[in-house]
Amino acid sequence: MDLIGEGKRLAGGLASIVICAIIVYSIVFAIYYFSSYSFENAWFRK
Repeated sequence: MDLIGEGKRLAGGLASIVICAIIVYSIVFAIYYFSSYSFENAWFRK
């Protein structure tokens, strides 16, 4: 999967891998972060 450069350069492919890794890491971090706090004690529910 090459999102940047469409296969014309190696750096574009590496950048695509880095972007995908950052997106996956962000999703996993968000899941763990939000699951560590209970929904009943959320600041917007007070």
